[in-house]
Amino acid sequence: MYYNCSEFCLKLTRSGGVLPWIGPALRGLVAERFKDAVCQQPVGERHTRWTKCTGCEFLPECSYGRTFEPDPPADAKVFQGQDDAARPLVLAPYFPVPEQIRRGLEIPLRVVLCGGHANEDADMLLEMIDHVGRRNGLGPEHVKFELVLANGAAPQRRELNAADLPPHPDAVTGTLPRVGIGLIAPLFLRSRGENGKRRANTRPQLSDLLRASLRTIGQLFRLYGEPLEADFAALKAAAENVRMVEHCYEPFKQRKWSSRSEQRFCIHGVVGGGVYENVPLALLPWLTWGGRLHVGNHRVAGAGGWRVVLD
Repeated sequence: MYYNCSEFCLKLTRSGGVLPWIGPALRGLVAERFKDAVCQQPVGERHTRWTKCTGCEFLPECSYGRTFEPDPPADAKVFQGQDDAARPLVLAPYFPVPEQIRRGLEIPLRVVLCGGHANEDADMLLEMIDHVGRRNGLGPEHVKFELVLANGAAPQRRELNAADLPPHPDAVTGTLPRVGIGLIAPLFLRSRGENGKRRANTRPQLSDLLRASLRTIGQLFRLYGEPLEADFAALKAAAENVRMVEHCYEPFKQRKWSSRSEQRFCIHGVVGGGVYENVPLALLPWLTWGGRLHVGNHRVAGAGGWRVVLD
């Protein structure tokens, strides 16, 4: 599977107030302007019949559709609450930022795009990020910014191979005594409580993180590469035996505005991290790439990313 990962900075040209996690604001602003710039549907139907791109005849050739709203393969299994898992795009700004940010501050931004059109679509996407930053800005105070390449190197297409991901727990022998997972953004996973209702998972076990990684990586390979021939059930079973021995997880919530439904609501997740004991070595690549490609809900806005720390 081909992917493009690059590091940028949002260099602020105006001060103002924002929320600590600016990912949803950036994602919504870029998506709206991107669609308006390239959508071939009549303007009168763009915000009525075609609020979503599903079924659009122009979708295969549309850089916005390929990036923000691609159709999954016809035989792809859809997981409830995990619609974002198939998206090729992640916009991951640094978290958290101060609620009052000042002109001149540079906020790191990591951009990930998967698929054969990654380089082509990246050019248009980056142009759009810079455009909305200069013209519109973030939040109600319109905090404006310029997009700056962080390391001076142009984005390059790379490849993640199936051979990099152990297909079975026995494919790599040995265990790691302690593995740390440090969230770099809020994580939004759901689990069932004792009453059977689904709720925000605020203390994820390693098995929760692995299942989310398998789901994201598996769907991305199905859509942008080839289906993985891995024993997901065996990998999940191996993770079930791993115990969390320390953690600093804390609940996270932030208000969010949906331009499609025109509703304001609160999203609930978790921040922090945990330490896990006796982790099978074969699970490490899956966890590493899960953190790099992000998992769970709101991953397009940068949620669900983490670093793996080895003791």
